[in-house]
Amino acid sequence: MSAVKSLFRQLRESVLTGTSRAKDKLHQFTDNIDSHLDTVVKRVNDRDTYDGPGGGSGNGAGSPGGGSSGPGASPTGSGPSYTHGVRFFGAEQLKYYTTPGSTLGPPGSAVFMMPAEDAVNVHDAMSAAIESGMAPSVTQAWRNGEPVYGALIPIDHLPQRLPTSADAGGFEHYLPGGNTAVNVGGIHFVNPTREIVVDGGTPLRPGTAVFELGNGGTWDILGIYG
Repeated sequence: MSAVKSLFRQLRESVLTGTSRAKDKLHQFTDNIDSHLDTVVKRVNDRDTYDGPGGGSGNGAGSPGGGSSGPGASPTGSGPSYTHGVRFFGAEQLKYYTTPGSTLGPPGSAVFMMPAEDAVNVHDAMSAAIESGMAPSVTQAWRNGEPVYGALIPIDHLPQRLPTSADAGGFEHYLPGGNTAVNVGGIHFVNPTREIVVDGGTPLRPGTAVFELGNGGTWDILGIYG
């Protein structure tokens, strides 16, 4: 057990030492939006079949995962409230974010996210898995050495809440309290990354951006929904 704990501490230190470098990511993402916007708009206008990022219709996009930005007035008057959420996932979930008319998770699901400002903790596949609380899709991508993708989703119109045990459905890495965590041998190591939940089934809002997680934590835009 002590060896496992030591290894995990080393992994956590590796993640956290990259935090300051990863803070440049949001600025890089904004620059990427500016440079790609004309192309994206042309594709949306010219192609009825444009695969702009969408939410998951099906259970893939509603599993525990990985965000939203800027606290403000809650749509329901209580609970957390952010303008944007971020999720990280593997290639098998891209279909949930590239289908026109799809929804953010299936109806009745709990869609886990981290606040967008907390996504600066993510600078590679390993940190994406850890800061997402070992969400299955992104964790599998990391372990297999596969690309990691993400979605920046406007959610200021949706009621938001802290996740519950019922939302997590027995997921071993879930820990009550509003932060993601990693369960190592029955001991939960709490991340600085917060997590929230929105109810699934609502149409994905225009402005949602899907990206591939690049070297050094850059967000390389694949498309903008709507």
